[in-house]
Amino acid sequence: MSTLPRWLERGRGKAREAGVGFWMAAAFCAALGLAVGVLVVLGPGDNRLSIALRSTARFSFLLFWPAYAGAAMAALLGPRFGILARNGRVFGLAYASAQLPHLGLVVLHGVVSHQSVVEAAMPFFAVGIVWTYVLALSSVERVYNALGPNLWRVLRTVGLEYIALVFFADFVVGPI
Repeated sequence: MSTLPRWLERGRGKAREAGVGFWMAAAFCAALGLAVGVLVVLGPGDNRLSIALRSTARFSFLLFWPAYAGAAMAALLGPRFGILARNGRVFGLAYASAQLPHLGLVVLHGVVSHQSVVEAAMPFFAVGIVWTYVLALSSVERVYNALGPNLWRVLRTVGLEYIALVFFADFVVGPI
């Protein structure tokens, strides 16, 4: 007999069957809803775009962190955190999907402030976006097989560390 209520057990089974596409679509819709919600609720004003940018960045970080540190958390904290290690790819692709509305806000910020896209994105952060989609592309089986496991491991490590550095610079160094 299961210890979970039947409706929760069914939901858990559906989530397991859903696959990566479902989680990518959910992350994209959540980030888009967050961005639109902030822009609509705050109404006209100068600060609303920067608040929407910060909100989508923080939401994306919630998806990036388990992809980045999930395996380490499982190794340190035990098998209860194994789900994070097993679903690192899903979290990473959901993060990449959630970055699309954030990237749209960056472009909108550039248009509104009459800056070029490069100035609006700031090259340091833009490289993080490039790494995000290089890693997302490397999750395609054909690309992974073409790279081989050793090159993929190096690519993954460098990309994840750079993205973590971007978040560190935005969340820690920036406010200081």
